[in-house]
Amino acid sequence: MLDYSVTPPHLYVADTLNNRILGFNNFTTMQNGQKADLVIGQPDVFRAQVNYPTNKAGTPNAQGLNLPTALVVDSAGNLYVADTGNARVVRFPRHLLRGPRRWKVPIWCWASRTSAT
Repeated sequence: MLDYSVTPPHLYVADTLNNRILGFNNFTTMQNGQKADLVIGQPDVFRAQVNYPTNKAGTPNAQGLNLPTALVVDSAGNLYVADTGNARVVRFPRHLLRGPRRWKVPIWCWASRTSAT
């Protein structure tokens, strides 16, 4: 998902099987194999636990993700993640996604559980 609300545009990638979102601050200068500037759902790029730190698929928490799939960025630059395995949509406000080398963005402040009708 490209975030065009900023210059240069940011790229967010749902790394579904590693239970995380990877963020890159400058899509225009990206290179193959480049390290992510931001990791959401894990404390670093080396872990891939379900619902970190518990590794329990059936127990959503405020720190981890479980099979994040779809991403949307609104016109204000807020990121929304379909945390599919936890049956919720999680919102990350723009101001918390900016800055160099933010390896970890805890979601406990912004996670909101939704229900399907």
